[in-house]
Amino acid sequence: MSRRITRYSLLTISIATLCSAQIAQAETYSSLFSGVLNSTGNGSGIACTECHDSSLVGADRKSAPVAANFDEYEASATRVATMISYTDTNWAGTGESYMPMDPDDPSDFIYVGVASISGTNRNRLITWQSQGTPESAATATTNTEMLVNQTTATLRGTVDTNTTNPNATASMDGQHWFRWRQGTSGSDDGCVTTTSDGWNVVDLTTRNSVSGALVTENIAVACTNDYQYRVCAKNGNNTATGSVETISFSCTAPVISQGVSTSQSVSEGSSMTFGLNVIEDDAGTLT
Repeated sequence: MSRRITRYSLLTISIATLCSAQIAQAETYSSLFSGVLNSTGNGSGIACTECHDSSLVGADRKSAPVAANFDEYEASATRVATMISYTDTNWAGTGESYMPMDPDDPSDFIYVGVASISGTNRNRLITWQSQGTPESAATATTNTEMLVNQTTATLRGTVDTNTTNPNATASMDGQHWFRWRQGTSGSDDGCVTTTSDGWNVVDLTTRNSVSGALVTENIAVACTNDYQYRVCAKNGNNTATGSVETISFSCTAPVISQGVSTSQSVSEGSSMTFGLNVIEDDAGTLT
């Protein structure tokens, strides 16, 4: 969306934006939990959470390790390699399946026969692991812009990378950044992290977190120019592209009336202080 701003002197102005957009997600913990980990339709006829659930204790866990709770994101993400290994129906070349008793000790397992999740759902686990195990899709909203003074503007956006990348998978860190340019002409390359068609990349920051945050960045601006900007965020699952905000600046000088005169006789060796009051008839307009 677009806003036109006329300004003079120190002002603080907020402008709301309309929306944000993001590409379709591939695989996340949220989708895996509903479709695989907590579903009897995963190919085995048994939901993983029938044993691996934080609400279960003692014999109800059916020997599942105490910390292996697949209703919890972090516990699932740190054990995804074990899930993949022990849902292989050709485990160790036997053509049969085994499940771990201890996720940190591959030699400690129980035999489960051929009752394993389907190959399609096992591949979903593999995909999730390759994407850095995001909890859900990254989001980015270009929400406000604040004028700080005559030469500086603060870009603002809300982002959530929705990943902690617990396995420290290379190139799968969550990140956020801003793209901005002077002018409105030329192509829009979305949320790439390289400069192009006058777009600049600033505040490229690693953010492994599953909570949203307001992010800001200052840029230099000048009167009579137009600017565009957006906020971006990504995790191993997707890149979220905030909407483009267009801002236009025009500045008017103040009109000052000062037709004041005074005179006073002062004897030699004496001093006198004069005061001058000025009235701003027009301090500039803001529209």
